[in-house]
Amino acid sequence: MKITFISFSSTSASALYPFQMLSGLAESGKCELQVIVAKRAYNIEDYRSLCREHNIELHEYETYKHSSKAVLMSFFKFGRFRDIARTVRGFSPDVIYFPFGCVW
Repeated sequence: MKITFISFSSTSASALYPFQMLSGLAESGKCELQVIVAKRAYNIEDYRSLCREHNIELHEYETYKHSSKAVLMSFFKFGRFRDIARTVRGFSPDVIYFPFGCVW
């Protein structure tokens, strides 16, 4: 099974829980994974290490700083959304796992 794992969470449990789920999927060895995460995730180094260790395709994206203005302005970076969509389509996953939704 091919799974695209997307987490744009960057702080607290909303960044920790997705990483723990990804770790479990990677350790199971029962699926092919593609990982898309926020560059600003406080645990980004954990994602990088896990993906290297398990030879998982990792894509990091700038999301936004935690301010109302930054969140609003992030909606106008259409190229980034197009790139994310192309990345997912190129992998052709059976499942997209997106814990903890994101404002965009």
